[in-house]
Amino acid sequence: MERRKSAVFEYLRHTPYLHSSDYLRELYESANTKAEKNILFNYIKRFEVDDEEYSGYYSLYEQIGRELGRIEDNDECIQISIPKSLLFEYFEWQSERKEDD
Repeated sequence: MERRKSAVFEYLRHTPYLHSSDYLRELYESANTKAEKNILFNYIKRFEVDDEEYSGYYSLYEQIGRELGRIEDNDECIQISIPKSLLFEYFEWQSERKEDD
């Protein structure tokens, strides 16, 4: 049984066919090693279904990527925009502070 499963993952490395995201999720749930999960991750990337347009593949790709440490969680990062004028005032204030010390 284990040998057969290993052959399935090896097959994914070379097949020219894109399998359904449901089938790939089943394989992911049966994957026991990082190597098998890495094969799935690379398979999804190879067929370029690794963006939000392909929701089933994308969610699996993100899940595997986070688990393998190949995708960082964006929830931890906050992106803000600061107007140039505010930055200029800040640097000006900093330079005045240094002069006073």
